[in-house]
Amino acid sequence: MVTIKDVARKAGVSPSTVSHAFSGKRKISAEVKERIFRIARELNYEPNAAATSLVTKKTENIGMCVSSFSSSVGAFVQKLSEGIATELAKAGYRLLLMTRPAGTAEEEYYENINSDKAVDGIILTDPNVQDKYLANLLDRKMPLVVLGRPKIPYRYHVDNDNVEVVLLALSHLAQLGHRRVAFINGPPEMTVSEDRLAGYHRGTQRLGLEIDGGLMKHGDFTSEGGYAAMAELLQGERQFTAVVAANDAMAIGAIKALRAAGLRVPEEVSVVGINNDSISELFDPPLTTVDIQTVALGQGAARMLLALLAGDTPEAPQVVPSKLIVRGSTRRLS
Repeated sequence: MVTIKDVARKAGVSPSTVSHAFSGKRKISAEVKERIFRIARELNYEPNAAATSLVTKKTENIGMCVSSFSSSVGAFVQKLSEGIATELAKAGYRLLLMTRPAGTAEEEYYENINSDKAVDGIILTDPNVQDKYLANLLDRKMPLVVLGRPKIPYRYHVDNDNVEVVLLALSHLAQLGHRRVAFINGPPEMTVSEDRLAGYHRGTQRLGLEIDGGLMKHGDFTSEGGYAAMAELLQGERQFTAVVAANDAMAIGAIKALRAAGLRVPEEVSVVGINNDSISELFDPPLTTVDIQTVALGQGAARMLLALLAGDTPEAPQVVPSKLIVRGSTRRLS
């Protein structure tokens, strides 16, 4: 069986030069590249990714760490991975989805990430308020980009302005005449939930909305979590005419709970989601939402990590703008 070393020996170059000729990741003179390709054809050599990685010490794989996965979260991850994979492919890299297996402790999952050297760098999602696991990864000198705001000081991250995201939703509802707006936030241990709660507090004050701590509940970014949070809101005595949910899945769950209670959307309660997942446009009524440009988030994270792998210093952190998408789940308060 012909190996990369056989081609290198006959071409009079190093195995790593042969590898770079096929990968195109390092500039090689046209004359040397043509000689390598000619000899490879003569020897019937075909490059093997595993063998190449042994020579270059690179796997050409990038891992995306997702600590939890559900059908609701999956819609977000699908768009995110689309953006990441598209950018990585341009540079000859592959994307590996690294999920936490059911029953695996979070601490064990993060400690074992890339223990087998299967990837060259990592894109970490779901940063939480403790970030002890991020610190562990940084101690291991691993090329790393965070999707979201890390709690500890680390410049290489890509995110939305999540305070502004909620302000966009609240401003829309305020313009429609709503003054008592409930808020279904994500898990409190996540930094995105911290930022969106700050946006809710700032928005209610800035827009002159009624402030009531009893109108704030937490969900888990699933439709079921949104349903449960809305059911809890409806059991209380506090009145509201609109609700903002921290993602589209919870917004849809909230609408289902409102319907189960005999309330119509948007006639009696207006609902705004966040993300602009594909289902938001197809749901009945079509969901008003804040588009956080998930594909662009993924693209930005991939470009930043590729720059780090190339030894460059990319501009960081990066903020991807958001925009309001008005559909049929909101209306003017009569």
